Amino acid sequence: MNAALQRRFSPILEEKGLTMAIVCLCLEIGGNVVNLKILPAVRNSSSNILECNCYLQLDSQTSEATLKVKHGASDFGGRLHFIAEVDEGWVGARG
Repeated sequence: MNAALQRRFSPILEEKGLTMAIVCLCLEIGGNVVNLKILPAVRNSSSNILECNCYLQLDSQTSEATLKVKHGASDFGGRLHFIAEVDEGWVGARG
């Protein structure tokens, strides 16, 4: 998921832009986002990259399965999880 976001929507500078990018990618695979939670950006201690943990649910299991296969999202507590790298100029919430 992160690779697709970086390739098509970079730079990602705030939550609204990240939300719009996620919704667009999901629409492309035929899924509608019904629940999305973006946690504040934190710096990865090993890579020094600024990242947001994202949790989402789509309107169909088929779309969720496609997102997992095509973009590498993983299951986490009934939601899909992925990490999105954000730009160093990020003005959104930080943890």
